[in-house]
Amino acid sequence: MSIAIKRYPKCYSLTVAAGSSYGGANLTTFPDVCGFLQISNQTNQDVSVKLNGDSQAVFTLPSLSTQVFDWLDLTIYSVDFANTASGAIDVDIEMIAGLQP
Repeated sequence: MSIAIKRYPKCYSLTVAAGSSYGGANLTTFPDVCGFLQISNQTNQDVSVKLNGDSQAVFTLPSLSTQVFDWLDLTIYSVDFANTASGAIDVDIEMIAGLQP
């Protein structure tokens, strides 16, 4: 007997303003557990990413690149961005999340 696990996609677009830090408009909290996440940096500017509000789960998403977390790599509840590099420009981010209620 197999049990069907319902998953649904949700897309997010945001602009991380130049000089902005974590929190506020840069924080995306998912309504359900996120089992798959693709984050794409659409701009020629690196951006910092923090997962689940954890200061130990921070990485740099290079310009014009994509980071993918596959099903069950991590349990992700939130994604936050900072764009504080000297001479920073606004960064456009696209995310596709696979959510599981």
